[in-house]
Amino acid sequence: MPEATDGERRVRLMSEGELFNEVATLLKGLGWRYFHIPATAYRHGVRAGFPDITAVKGERLLFIELKREKEKLSDEQAAWAYALLGVAARTVYETVQYLVWRPSNLLSGEIAEILAGGKA
Repeated sequence: MPEATDGERRVRLMSEGELFNEVATLLKGLGWRYFHIPATAYRHGVRAGFPDITAVKGERLLFIELKREKEKLSDEQAAWAYALLGVAARTVYETVQYLVWRPSNLLSGEIAEILAGGKA
């Protein structure tokens, strides 16, 4: 079996908090306004499953769920995604997106491309 590359090891070991720090740096650097819901907020009435980050720039609105590389969406997260995309479909679908990002999306450059105005 071939040995894992540094990038593969980083993807496998990156925590959700580390991914958030990287994404937040990109958001700030590219001029996005964003709101992050910290894990402690759920003790104070935030509904379980709501996306980790809500980001706005120009006419674009992103709901971003951050996950470790192998994690799947919970039932509550999937329900929020469905509800938010349902609203988007009835409004301006092209500018509202629900995205699930993992460390591999960061390391491939996909997150930076999307935030810079590329397609999701």
